[in-house]
Amino acid sequence: MPGDLPSTSPWLVKWFTWWLNRYLRKHFQTLCIAPRQRPDLPPELPLVVYVNHPSWWDPLAALIVRSKLFPERSFYAPMDARALAQYPIFEKLGFYGVEQNSRRGAMQFLKISKTILAHPKTSIWMTPTGRFADPRELDVPFQPGLAHLAHSLEHGILLPIALEYPFWEERKPEILARLGEPIEVADHPELTKEAWQDFLQTRLRATQEQLTQDAIGRSYEPFEILLAGNPGIGGLYDFFRWVKAKLRGESFRAGHGSSWN
Repeated sequence: MPGDLPSTSPWLVKWFTWWLNRYLRKHFQTLCIAPRQRPDLPPELPLVVYVNHPSWWDPLAALIVRSKLFPERSFYAPMDARALAQYPIFEKLGFYGVEQNSRRGAMQFLKISKTILAHPKTSIWMTPTGRFADPRELDVPFQPGLAHLAHSLEHGILLPIALEYPFWEERKPEILARLGEPIEVADHPELTKEAWQDFLQTRLRATQEQLTQDAIGRSYEPFEILLAGNPGIGGLYDFFRWVKAKLRGESFRAGHGSSWN
């Protein structure tokens, strides 16, 4: 029988997700995800999502992506124990503390993570580089925890997701996310811990490179928009634009780019 899950608060998770939808709409133009076709992830298999780490916003973006794509799966994520001690409310949202850079911390991470994944309808989200890095910095090595976890599982899915936060044609930046190819643990029984490390890094880097090309394209066409803020500048600037359009007998369009026609 699996052990006890880390304690969370379902009502707090629900409220925070509602609030976060509003908060991200205020600070970003969109949250988009590609490809539009979702991978078929068997619900009975454990899910580990691993993401590059370009920004402070990453865990907030991950919470929304989870709520939109995998609402049936609860959210868990490892976090530096010292940082979590300063913000204990995050424990109720699914974050669990791990001591950094120690053997005891590594064993603690594996024990808690395997306990979580032994329960149905759970997911673990993690940033294996352990530090912030530009999304085009593709040679950032992973910390060993993810590879050790993958090697210790008999069944499960590992899903790479790439994130970027580019500015396009509006005042606020975009949140762009791209799903990589899912990896079924059972398909790779021959991989050692070291081989898992290289394999997982290669898959995430390929996903990052694809997302970079999407970002350069500056088009929503490859994406599904999960959240959308209001286009335009707002305030007096857009008020005078509105007056100008009305005086000319034209319809007012707040957005500046062709994507908001």
